[in-house]
Amino acid sequence: MKMNKFSLGLIAVLTAGMMAVPVFAAQTGVGGTTQEAAATEEAAAAEEAEAEQDFLNPGRAWEVETDMEDQVYTIRIKARGSEKEGYHWENFNGDRGDATVIELLTQSTEEKGLAYAGSFRVETDQKTRFEDYIRLVYTNGISVDEYMDFKVLIEDGEFEEITGGCHCMPVDDDDYAKLIEGEWKDENGGEAALKLTQNPAGGFDGTLTNAKVKEFTFHADYDWMNGAYVYKKGEEGLGLVTIHPASESEDKIRLLMHDMQNAGDEDLTFVKAE
Repeated sequence: MKMNKFSLGLIAVLTAGMMAVPVFAAQTGVGGTTQEAAATEEAAAAEEAEAEQDFLNPGRAWEVETDMEDQVYTIRIKARGSEKEGYHWENFNGDRGDATVIELLTQSTEEKGLAYAGSFRVETDQKTRFEDYIRLVYTNGISVDEYMDFKVLIEDGEFEEITGGCHCMPVDDDDYAKLIEGEWKDENGGEAALKLTQNPAGGFDGTLTNAKVKEFTFHADYDWMNGAYVYKKGEEGLGLVTIHPASESEDKIRLLMHDMQNAGDEDLTFVKAE
C-alpha cells in the first residue's frame, strides 16, 4: 500500500499554513500601477510573509541564494548553525508524480558556511515552453522534515526565468500530540493495541502489542512525502501511522497503521482506548 498526502480536513487544518510560505517572488513587471503603489504593495506582502514565517516556525527560516550562469542553475542554502541532528538537504529523486527534464549536476553539504549547494541544467532540447521545478528535501534518509520547491520556466531546452517556489516547513508535533498521543485499541475488537508518546526531541515513540508480532517498538517522525508519521522497519521499507481519512472529528479520531511486517497483512485501524 502506498499512502500519499491525505485529504482529511483535520490534517489540512494542521498543515495548511505551513505550505503557504514562498521561497521567493516571481520576476514580474509593474504593469498598470504606479511605481510607488507597487513598491508599497510589495513591501507589505514581504512583511506579511516574513511575519507569517516567524509565527509558524520562529528561528527555523533558511537563507537561500540562487544564480544562473551558462545555463547552469545553482541553489545555495546557508548554514544556520542550528541544523537538526541527523538531517541534511538533498535533491529529491523520488516519485513526484510527474517527469522532470532537469538534471542534477552536483550537490554538496560540505561547503563552508553552506548547508547545501546544488547545480542543475536542462537535459532536453525539445522546442516547447513549460514550467518544471526542483525539489530539495531536508531528510534523515527516512522522513522529510521540510522541503523547498524551486519553479523554473523552460523554453526550447533552456532555463528562461525563475517563476516562483514554496517552502513547506516542519509540522508541529505538539498539534498532533493533542490528537494522537495516548493508548489505542483495535477498532474491530482484536487484541492489537498501540501506545504513542511524544518524544521531546521530536516525533513520537510507539509500542505495538498483540498484533502480527507480540511486541514492537518504534520511533516515528512526520514525513511530508507520505503525509504521515513514518519509521524504518526491518532492512527496507517504511511503517506509517496517520490519522484515518474517515475520522469524523477531533473527538472521534481513528488511527491507521500500515506495517505488513509487524502489524498485519492488512492495515490496522485504531480507536482511542477507554
